[in-house]
Amino acid sequence: VVSGDVSLPSLRRAHGDIYFLGQRSVTSITLPLLRVLDGEFGALYMDELVSISLPVLSEITSLQYGPNFGELSIEGTPKLELFSAPQLTKIGWVSIDPGEHDPASTGEPLVVDLPLLQEVHALDVWSAANMRSLILPSLSKVYSRVYVRFPDGLELLSLPALESVDEEFNIYRASTLTVLQLSSLETVVKIELDDNDALTAIDMPALTTVQQGLTIMGHDALTSLTMDALTSVNNIFNVSENPALDVCLVQDIVDASSPGGTVTLDGNLGD
Repeated sequence: VVSGDVSLPSLRRAHGDIYFLGQRSVTSITLPLLRVLDGEFGALYMDELVSISLPVLSEITSLQYGPNFGELSIEGTPKLELFSAPQLTKIGWVSIDPGEHDPASTGEPLVVDLPLLQEVHALDVWSAANMRSLILPSLSKVYSRVYVRFPDGLELLSLPALESVDEEFNIYRASTLTVLQLSSLETVVKIELDDNDALTAIDMPALTTVQQGLTIMGHDALTSLTMDALTSVNNIFNVSENPALDVCLVQDIVDASSPGGTVTLDGNLGD
């Protein structure tokens, strides 16, 4: 049985996948010299895992989104406090699903340290109860989707360099999310923001084009919606059931963006 700290001090390149699965007594994983990974990395169902450190990993060779693509996957790691790959710039799929955090735990909140990450095919965040913030300061391109769903505990989502998402940007039932930073987002195929009860402001000052549909629904505290550069919504425009959001602000966005499909503005303030 593997337990305690796991380190592979001489591994520089992996010609395939690296997975840690079900080693419930392992507390840390360190691969100090790993630079190139020709596959996937995963840490799954490890109850005592506290840290993952990949300090020089800079290349995961497959960026293709399909049956074989580079992947970083964290699942079932409720005590995880640090996931660090500070030199990584591109990856196929980032999946963060540590699971339900034990409220009796005295551990620190999870920090995801990917400061140089610029491109991903997909970013999925689920059930991140021990992660207070997710900050990806260099991420500029998502070739597929961004899904943030049921991340109870997440208060800050900051993607300040993100310019384009080629499929859907979706945040669903992030009940503790109060700050959403998307200052550079210009184009996206579809936006779905639903039932994020604590969010007071949605500001996308650089957004110009939504290719399919824009939906913002069920935000009890939302008072500010800013999309000053938006000129095109090619299909559905649905901003509804946001009782503190002035419908006149929303109507101004509709007038400027000339939606190509159904416009729904029900249940907002002044409606």
